[in-house]
Amino acid sequence: MYTMDQVVQAKWIARRFLVDLQLGFDKIFYFHAVDLMERPYRQAGATVNAPVMMGLVHGGSYAPKYSFEVARRVCHLFDERTRRTELMCLFTEPDPSAPRHATLMAAPYAATFERDGAPLFAYWLGEDPQQRAGQTTIDAELWWDDRLAMPEPVLLDLLTGEVYAVERPPELTYTDWRTRGVKYRLPLTDYPIVLTDASVVAGLGVEWRDR
Repeated sequence: MYTMDQVVQAKWIARRFLVDLQLGFDKIFYFHAVDLMERPYRQAGATVNAPVMMGLVHGGSYAPKYSFEVARRVCHLFDERTRRTELMCLFTEPDPSAPRHATLMAAPYAATFERDGAPLFAYWLGEDPQQRAGQTTIDAELWWDDRLAMPEPVLLDLLTGEVYAVERPPELTYTDWRTRGVKYRLPLTDYPIVLTDASVVAGLGVEWRDR
């Protein structure tokens, strides 16, 4: 229906993987690994369809596509050491008098996990990625258990691999996080960004790009 490219494909993949993980699926299947380019194919009926370019690997050169790198990044972070944990998060508009995300489809979606003693909050704008919504900001109030800690919060951009520190404006800081939660002002995109502790990213053993 819309123009598709590798960036939009990567956004769909990251979102789909995170939703499946949040729902607790044991296995995730993605069809298909390589673009179907060598011969035309038919679905039900006799119509010959154009090549399908939704693979993770280019069907002509067999080079990894952008979506391959994003899928690998998601799988690397959400391996057997990361487990699904129900954590509470509340999203609010930075300016309630001028809301920008008022519809159900435009509400941020969150998937919560834990890894090595730290919480992971993956969140994104629930808009159709093919509409290419621009980045905005959102306030997020988060809670986690006493057994988890996030002394050095960072954001991991799953699309680019960039990692950058999270700043909390003084007016958003609560002294009693047990009853009020910890509040952050965060970038909001139409693909998953992960808020977690710096130790989680460092413990992955890979070189992420600092923003």
